Amino acid sequence: MAKLDFLFCAVVWETTASVRIMHELAEQAEQAISRAVSQSLEPGAVKISEYDDVITDENGRDHFITRDCYIYGPCADLYEEDVLQEYNYLISQLTRRSAFLTIFGLFEYHMKRCLELMISLSGYSGKLSEGVIENAHNVLKKNISNREIQDVNHLIKLRNILAHENGTAIDYHSVKNKAGKKTCSENKLINAISRLVRENSGVSVNDFNGVLMDDRFLTYAVNDIDRYVKSMEQAIQAYWDRKTKS
Repeated sequence: MAKLDFLFCAVVWETTASVRIMHELAEQAEQAISRAVSQSLEPGAVKISEYDDVITDENGRDHFITRDCYIYGPCADLYEEDVLQEYNYLISQLTRRSAFLTIFGLFEYHMKRCLELMISLSGYSGKLSEGVIENAHNVLKKNISNREIQDVNHLIKLRNILAHENGTAIDYHSVKNKAGKKTCSENKLINAISRLVRENSGVSVNDFNGVLMDDRFLTYAVNDIDRYVKSMEQAIQAYWDRKTKS
C-alpha cells in the first residue's frame, strides 16, 4: 500500500506542477506577440519594394508601370496598413496555436500517467477505445469519482481543429444552421465551439469557419486544465482514502 501511496503522490504532484509550466508558456506567448507587434510598428520596419505591373488602357493597349509594394516579415501588400494588419493576425494566431498545442501535449502526457494510475488503483477492466484524455475521464467518472466532474472535450476538439484542420472548423456555420438531425461529429463541433464562446474563452469563428483566438484564450485554457486537474486530484485522493480505510 505504501508503494501505491508514493506512486499516487508522484504522478499527481507532477501533473499539478505541469500546470505552472503551462501558465508560464501562456504568459511568454502573449509577451512574444506584444513584442513582435511593437517591433512591426517601429519607424522603417516596413520595407518598400518595387515590382513591374501591366495596365490596359481604354483602347486596349498595355502599359508597363512600376508599383510600390510594402513588405514586413512574410507579409506583402500594396498598402502598409494591410501589411501590418495581416502580420498582426498571423503572428498572434500562429503563436497562440503553437503555445496551445504545446500546452495540450504536456497535459495529454500527464493524463496518460494519471490514466495508468487510476486503472492500477481501481482495477478497471472496461474497454478504452478513445483518446488518452477521453479514456482517463471515462475511468475517472466510472470508477474513481463519486461526483460529477466536467470534461475538457471542448479543448480536445479545439486541439484537433488546430492540429489537423489548420485552424478551420470545417462547415461550422452550415452545420450550426442545419435543420435536420446532426451527426455525432457535428454535435461535438457545435458543442465545443458553443462552450468556448459561452465561457468567454476568447475563441470565435469567422465567416470563413476560421477559428480565432484573442489574448484571453491561453489563460482560459490553462485555467480550465487546472480546474480539471484539481478535480481529478481530489477525486483520486478521496478514492484512495476510501480504499485504504475499507
